[in-house]
Amino acid sequence: MEKKHNHQITYITASGDGKLVASGDNYRYIYVFNSETKEEVGCYPYHTSKIMHLDFSSDAKFLLTTSTDLNAGVIDIAAKTKKVIQSKHGFC
Repeated sequence: MEKKHNHQITYITASGDGKLVASGDNYRYIYVFNSETKEEVGCYPYHTSKIMHLDFSSDAKFLLTTSTDLNAGVIDIAAKTKKVIQSKHGFC
């Protein structure tokens, strides 16, 4: 994982079944890896600043992301797409 990130890692989490590991950095990048093979599943540069939190859905098909850019998102891991939920005033 460290070789993929060019910036300091700010958050790491594993899926409930332990098959996937996600990491985010202080620049904006999120990587998802297969924990057994160590292969990259996807790279998601959708935020514009530091990744604050990552959380897999219970079936590990989606990844919730939050950032200091005051946006949250949901990554569809298989489709490699993300829906961004924006907030003009931040989240409470």
